[in-house]
Amino acid sequence: MPFQIFTPNNMVLSLAVGMQDKTDSTLLFVAQAADIRADNLDIVCEFVLEGKQLAYGTAKKGYCAIINNFITIGAGAQTPLLQKAIESGGYFFRQYALVDNGEFVSNKPKNKFIRRAIAVKNEQVIMVQSIGIESFHDFTQALIDFGVRDAIYLVGSNAYGWYYDREKQKHEFGKERENLPANVSYIVWRAKLKR
Repeated sequence: MPFQIFTPNNMVLSLAVGMQDKTDSTLLFVAQAADIRADNLDIVCEFVLEGKQLAYGTAKKGYCAIINNFITIGAGAQTPLLQKAIESGGYFFRQYALVDNGEFVSNKPKNKFIRRAIAVKNEQVIMVQSIGIESFHDFTQALIDFGVRDAIYLVGSNAYGWYYDREKQKHEFGKERENLPANVSYIVWRAKLKR
């Protein structure tokens, strides 16, 4: 399966709520993180932004915790990292788990879409996006075949985002929509500030 791999170098990961400033050249990778409920437009499952818990629930077992710039991707209904993210002013969100410690995680959605994930391979955090439309099953298997140890889903399909390549060229993906809910969340890689 062909896919794109984004490897962050000299970047800091955080979460954000609301559409980010597309003219801010320090935002090097922006993609939608957590799902939004169709009925009430709330963020699905536990979500922590700078230590403040904005959403609750553990229906999706995958998680990403960002605590003192250390990133942990894992799976499980309970984790002490949620409370640590709150206490440290960090970040935490839940999504579908795809790969847990090298093992395939089965998911119910069966449709095919562009798929995205945040993953760990060889102790390096990477972002992965399928080139074509794929099922959860095939995308997850491709991640395992590629050597990914842990991965959780990011909102795929036509969810809008962008990244800058090595030549500092901006590339957009998905479809920009008007009237997005104010609480749409994003995973944001920023350039590290030079000292």
